[in-house]
Amino acid sequence: MNRADLQRLVDTHRSYSAMLQDHFARLWQRNLTEQESNTVQSATLCCSFMSLESSERTLSLATSSEKATEEFQFLRSEVLVNADLVVQAVERRLSGKRGLTSHTAFPNLLAWEEALLASMA
Repeated sequence: MNRADLQRLVDTHRSYSAMLQDHFARLWQRNLTEQESNTVQSATLCCSFMSLESSERTLSLATSSEKATEEFQFLRSEVLVNADLVVQAVERRLSGKRGLTSHTAFPNLLAWEEALLASMA
């Protein structure tokens, strides 16, 4: 994966994350907590590696506060189940790059991905 490929991924993940956060905030009629925001940002990355359909599913199915909570739980489960697989996939794609910062040093996977991009500059 080169820098341009990673830039496209980061841009896509940022866009989906912003859409999902706005959607949840509108349905819950409040701002997301930092933890909720971090979950959505990580889930965006996890879902994109499986399929962006997961994020689109959340946008289309969550039409009420109750449904938003249900879909948020789905996204949280995506992070719990798939985060390590996503990290391994990204690290494999960037093989040969030494000194990659551990994803655990960041509040969410999108922040980690953005740091990887910045390190390639």
